[in-house]
Amino acid sequence: VIDYLFEVEQKVKVICYDWDDENTSEVAGETTFSIGELMGSRGQTVKKDLLKDGKNKSLGTFIVTAEEVVLSRDLLGFQFVGKKLTNKDGWFGKSDPFLKFYRLHGDDTWIKVHETEFIKDDLNPTWALFETKASLFCHGDYYTPIKIECFDYDKDGGHDYIGEFQASTNDLFNKKEEGFILMDVKKNKKGGTLFVKDSYVRQEYTFLDYLRAGFQISLGVAIDYTASNGNPGNPNSLHYIGGGPTAYEHAISNVGSIVGPYDSDGKFPVLGFGAKVNGLTSHCFSVNGDPTNPEVPGVEAILAAYRDSFNFATLDGPTLFGPILSLAIERARAGKEQSIYTVLLILTDGAMHDYYDVVDLLVSASELPLSVIMIGVGNADFKKLEALDADKNALKDSRGNVAKRDIVQFVPYNKYAHEPELLSRETLREVPRQFLNYVKLAGIRPPGV
Repeated sequence: VIDYLFEVEQKVKVICYDWDDENTSEVAGETTFSIGELMGSRGQTVKKDLLKDGKNKSLGTFIVTAEEVVLSRDLLGFQFVGKKLTNKDGWFGKSDPFLKFYRLHGDDTWIKVHETEFIKDDLNPTWALFETKASLFCHGDYYTPIKIECFDYDKDGGHDYIGEFQASTNDLFNKKEEGFILMDVKKNKKGGTLFVKDSYVRQEYTFLDYLRAGFQISLGVAIDYTASNGNPGNPNSLHYIGGGPTAYEHAISNVGSIVGPYDSDGKFPVLGFGAKVNGLTSHCFSVNGDPTNPEVPGVEAILAAYRDSFNFATLDGPTLFGPILSLAIERARAGKEQSIYTVLLILTDGAMHDYYDVVDLLVSASELPLSVIMIGVGNADFKKLEALDADKNALKDSRGNVAKRDIVQFVPYNKYAHEPELLSRETLREVPRQFLNYVKLAGIRPPGV
């Protein structure tokens, strides 16, 4: 069993031995593959030639198929109300009740699985509806005992015990009307009654479920060619190609090597913005020099096209994301019917000059199969890019429309420049969540799962 991480390049090496006896065996062949390559393939199956001693002659075929281990796909929703709870705050107040939920573990210990908010001064409280995984709540066993305790909240943490009861998850679904008596087991007296006001079960599908059903992740790359990067012939330039790989190349390699295997045709559109091409400033041009087809085959081809582009592209400005983003939105809209989810990687050395237009575009794109990853290269002020990464507060456009989901992830390159694995982790870790938020919003279920 291998823990699957979309944001990490997970390599697997397989060695096949010819076994003679307990003391004698020899290598018959070996091969390597990545988990991303496996999960992105049709049917989650890959075939690899077994090779030996560095020779290209196949000594056999190794076939591997992946299967996700899922304890339970169920999500459980519950809303509880309390009636006539014991008052623990005397004559001049009322209890501030909250609930704790525990699952019985195999060694007869109780594991806490959920805790509600407290309700101020209320002996007949209604707690907010909460949702939890069945695998966490009851370990997928609807008959395992669940213990629910009720307390009166105190700021100092010395919460006053009101009562408790035990029931199975099935009981919580089936005994709504009769309710459950809270017993103060210390004093052997009733502490009130709990009722289940609302409950439901729904299926939770995973990122891998959708890959198995045929969804593809398609990568597009956009590179900043504005003059603020510095002359490519100057060693201090962020685009200096006279030495080792640039920061742009490092970022492309890290992200491309992970996302690339999920794209069935392995071809990626590579676009540039902020350069003069044929004497005219362009904010959306093909980095490979072919205005009719910006796609290149594989990560190495992206890097080659990037290096060759300085033969015809001259750094200029200003920094505008709008044209590139508009094209990505068109691509995402076209891929919607083909079960293609687009990931746009924007590499830039500074803040854009069309911030409010970009916000409008991102809000409009929040209902499309699109994620936008922005990597800030260099030491510029990236506050505007950080603001687009709306993890806490949803983006709002110029007309007051609120984004239906967060589709942006911003990462400053310099923070992870010396830790490539951390760079890819930070850059890509939100993509599966953003993807699942999209299919949930669109009401898409993985066929055949």
